Amino acid sequence: MIMAPKTTILLTEIGAFSPDGSSKAFSADANGYGRGEAVNAVYIKPLAAALRDGNPVRAVLRSVVTNHDGKTPGLTMPGVDAQEALMRQAYGLAGIDESDYVRTGFFELHGTGTVVGDKLETTAAARVFGYQNLQMHITSVKPNVGHTEGASGLTSLIKAVLALEHRTIPPNIKFTSPNPDIPWDAGFVVPLEPTPWPESKEEPVSVNNFGLGGANGEPSCFF
Repeated sequence: MIMAPKTTILLTEIGAFSPDGSSKAFSADANGYGRGEAVNAVYIKPLAAALRDGNPVRAVLRSVVTNHDGKTPGLTMPGVDAQEALMRQAYGLAGIDESDYVRTGFFELHGTGTVVGDKLETTAAARVFGYQNLQMHITSVKPNVGHTEGASGLTSLIKAVLALEHRTIPPNIKFTSPNPDIPWDAGFVVPLEPTPWPESKEEPVSVNNFGLGGANGEPSCFF
């Protein structure tokens, strides 16, 4: 919750915010992010215990991993190598072979809509998933609800679970034209309409979430 102006003032001074208060993830006119608020909660339980107790299972988290960027040129400059390592570790823990990465249904990226962040995040994703006739849909919830900062990881996770349940990839709004600095030749697709789950894909969904100070996190979930 935004309870005081201090963080807004600080991030305004370093140019993190969009002047119009709107995140435009992956778009050529991305100019920073819009702040959002959220109170999120998910109930996590070991799968065997949930099945034993007759609980409804919304999704299965196959892996959740974190790491840190280490030294980068600046506070707002993510570490591409660390993000790539994070994704590979998540898939390794989930027991997914590299040759099957392309079967991922879609990738919910952090996607803040900042010029530097979108470029570096998609570059890391391209190293892991791209250049394999991928056609992977990438999305970000931030254009819809703003960047909910400390709650943003769960915001994205909840979106991913709902997408799995409905077998529909939500559209990425406020996308006008592709950011030319993003490696589109890797096979990324930004859906502009609700998109049925691609028949060529399976049910893994990856979710990225990054912290301003260099903390990285990624869960991989399955229906």
